[in-house]
Amino acid sequence: LALEISNSLFNKLMIEKKLELSRTLLEILRTNLGLEDSEQNFILINLLVDSVDSMVFNLHEIELINDFDSKIKFISEMISCGANNLNKQVVA
Repeated sequence: LALEISNSLFNKLMIEKKLELSRTLLEILRTNLGLEDSEQNFILINLLVDSVDSMVFNLHEIELINDFDSKIKFISEMISCGANNLNKQVVA
C-alpha cells in the first residue's frame, strides 16, 4: 500500500513538472519565435515533452542499431515532426 501511495504521488509530481515544462517551452517559443499562444500549441508541446520523456526513459528499448547516435537522431526526427505542426502568430 505504501508503495502504491508513493508511486501515485510521484506520478502526480511528474505530471505537474511536465506541464510546467510545457508551459515554459511555449512561453520561450512564443517570445523568441513568435509561436502562437494557443491551446493547440500547448497540447502539441505537452505531447512532445511527454513523448521525449518516454523515449529517453526507454532509450535502450528503441529497436534501432545499438549505437547511441542513431537513437538520438531518431528522437530528434520525432521532435521535428511534432514541431512542424506548431502554429506561429498571425501578424496583421
